[in-house]
Amino acid sequence: GLRRQHRAIRRGDTLYLQWDGELRRIESYDPISAVEASHSHQGGLTAPMNGSIVRVLVEAGQTVEAGAQLVVLEAMKMEHSIRAPHAGIIKALYCQEGEMVSEGSALVELEHA
Repeated sequence: GLRRQHRAIRRGDTLYLQWDGELRRIESYDPISAVEASHSHQGGLTAPMNGSIVRVLVEAGQTVEAGAQLVVLEAMKMEHSIRAPHAGIIKALYCQEGEMVSEGSALVELEHA
């Protein structure tokens, strides 16, 4: 194999790689956030799979920050956190503790603050 050296430069939250004389900006990718974002639509957050609501940690009218845990869903003997993809206000709750939900069921409606 061919061995090469490259330079990594961090400036603030941005990472650059110097590769063959060119400076390239590297985007960070968070696969967990990407999956969570794929389960939200039009301000609503949906169940990623069939399961039981273990905990509802917010109430309507509450202000939340991005990443805040909203609901805990138990599926396949594992707990899955439903988190806020952005800061906002809980507009409505469509689930309650102990309730069985199916994949795609709306759980929380979150509007931008």
